[in-house]
Amino acid sequence: MSLKRFKFLFSNLRIDSPNEREKRKKSDPAILIPEVMNSFISNSQNACNLDTCIDEMLVGFRGKCYFYMYMPQKPVKHGLKVMCLTDARNNYSYNANVY
Repeated sequence: MSLKRFKFLFSNLRIDSPNEREKRKKSDPAILIPEVMNSFISNSQNACNLDTCIDEMLVGFRGKCYFYMYMPQKPVKHGLKVMCLTDARNNYSYNANVY
């Protein structure tokens, strides 16, 4: 697949139902992310290890949302802050939550 085709498909990808979006937005501001995030977390938890730590990361994002953050000390300065439970030895994520 060409890069141009991938960018087109990725820009048009939706992970939520537009019919129920407004109702769900009232209860959870990060409601557009949960299915992909939950799948990632469940797959990550299958490889649990004892050497874990809590880490923060900033996922690059320039859209509109009220939990958008600016962190000047990070390589990506604008985005969504995600708190992760990671393996201290190899930085593998076991669990994550949008902060």
